[in-house]
Amino acid sequence: MLELETRGPRRLRLDALVPDVNGTLARYGELRPGVPGRLGALKSRLDMRLLSVDTFSRLDVIAAELGGRGTLPPRSTYLTQLRFSVRYRMRTPPSRLQ
Repeated sequence: MLELETRGPRRLRLDALVPDVNGTLARYGELRPGVPGRLGALKSRLDMRLLSVDTFSRLDVIAAELGGRGTLPPRSTYLTQLRFSVRYRMRTPPSRLQ
């Protein structure tokens, strides 16, 4: 988990990082320079799920390099669960979040 200070009395608590792979972390199926190092500090604190249509059939290789999960549940199912979790946390007073 990662907690970030925000303006006002609330804190932002992150449990997961869900980046898109191709075009964001990678280009043409190859990781962009510096990405593994930058994400290395976060992967010990956040659950990393990589979103990709796996155009270049390299999602498993990239996931192994980044220490994330290369096999995903169906995206629609995972994103629905993630949206519910975010909505729940946004509606829950900070005092009730542990």
